[in-house]
Amino acid sequence: MNKLQGIGSTSLYGFTPAINLIDKTPQGPVNILLANTSDIRHVYPTIAANPQSEINFYIIEPQSTVNCRNLLLFNLFVTEDEISVQEQVEMFLDLYNNTSISERTFDYIISASKSLIKTITDSKGILHDMISLSYLKYRERDDLEFVLKFYLSKPFEVSTLWDTRLRTLLRSRYDSRDNVFDWDYNMKLLDSDPRKKYIHKKQYCKWRNTGSWYLLRSNQTKVNKTMATVDIMKIDGVGVAKYGVFSDIVLGPFQCFGIETENQKLLKLENDRPTQTVQEIMEWNIRDWICKTRGISVVGKLFLNVEPEEKIVEEKSGEMNDEKIVEITGEMEANKIAENEIGPENGTVDQPESIPLEDNSIALQNQEQGTTQYNKPPVKLHLLPCDPAATFNKPKTLKFDVIYLGSSIAHRLQDVNKIKKGDSKVYVELIDGVFEIGKEERKMYKDKIIDIGKAQGLNIVKETKDYLLFQ
Repeated sequence: MNKLQGIGSTSLYGFTPAINLIDKTPQGPVNILLANTSDIRHVYPTIAANPQSEINFYIIEPQSTVNCRNLLLFNLFVTEDEISVQEQVEMFLDLYNNTSISERTFDYIISASKSLIKTITDSKGILHDMISLSYLKYRERDDLEFVLKFYLSKPFEVSTLWDTRLRTLLRSRYDSRDNVFDWDYNMKLLDSDPRKKYIHKKQYCKWRNTGSWYLLRSNQTKVNKTMATVDIMKIDGVGVAKYGVFSDIVLGPFQCFGIETENQKLLKLENDRPTQTVQEIMEWNIRDWICKTRGISVVGKLFLNVEPEEKIVEEKSGEMNDEKIVEITGEMEANKIAENEIGPENGTVDQPESIPLEDNSIALQNQEQGTTQYNKPPVKLHLLPCDPAATFNKPKTLKFDVIYLGSSIAHRLQDVNKIKKGDSKVYVELIDGVFEIGKEERKMYKDKIIDIGKAQGLNIVKETKDYLLFQ
């Protein structure tokens, strides 16, 4: 069996955490190439750290489906709609993480897709001033429009398709899949990266089984069509492009936003076990980046020292309790509602403990700071042709200050001298967290990247578990 069968043919999630790609405040425009990063996750912390800087992100992804999904997420991140930051965060993570989403998120996909079609055809819809399609051929623009129209009308049985992928991957082990997921969590995922201890077993197993794990207070029964990608299927001996679930069903989306944070309180351990889970870390990170992008100084008030009436009971085995809930009762709950703060739901056994955050709407923040309008950051996303050869083999005037190569395109390190500026930084994603690949193979991959870099006259200036940085 192919080791990468569970990873899929088209990735919607990166293998490593999101990072800020600009370490110093730039004096002029910065051109950043993101090649096959899957989810443009590095865009968000980079914008947040440099909200007033003119940044051009050039995006290469293997499919128009990935580009459309990323545009919907990006628009949520920079939206001008008068919604609270908390709603913004929840919709973003609902769309990003789940195959089954809330009605509000579903309605957003419909409305935003209609507007993006206008952007593509008439340059009048959302993001018209923040995206550029000038590098795409007409056929590639048409592909974007076709995908967005698919979101609007075509049926997509995501639950059935997810289950079919599971059956194909597990075969005879399908009926004992809960045991398989438990084994993968304890013996593979946790072993691959100590930071993944913030991923709760229940969250991981729920995602493995259904494709959804991020929980909201509202019902999540609508289909998330942005999970659809395209692959060639053989029908009567003829290859036909079909929509389906062809992305990762093994690793999960957790590592991209949920295992690292600047807020060290969220990483606190008690008895060598996390006090918070990946959901709280994800929410804090996205909220933090949105607030910094908007120039909102107060991200949220953390009530980490609040002692609930009923404390968390740990299992004797030492594992974090699957039903880890803080019961907020009576007067405490009333106070939280009065202060417009967000806290964990009472009585919900599927929801891990949350950190209450002060939730200020954008309008309220603007009123407090004496402003009347939110100015979007001077950022532009330039979509490049899906074929990387158009960028790497036929360089014209494009030269980049920062280049980030996803693992699936790491071999293109041999071509970066054609498109980099003299002192450009080049990141190459590593695969240490991809536990489906053996340790020896992961080491071989890393050694190969180092050899290619040396052959191109590049020096390693930083090495982490997530990437190699050349200059």
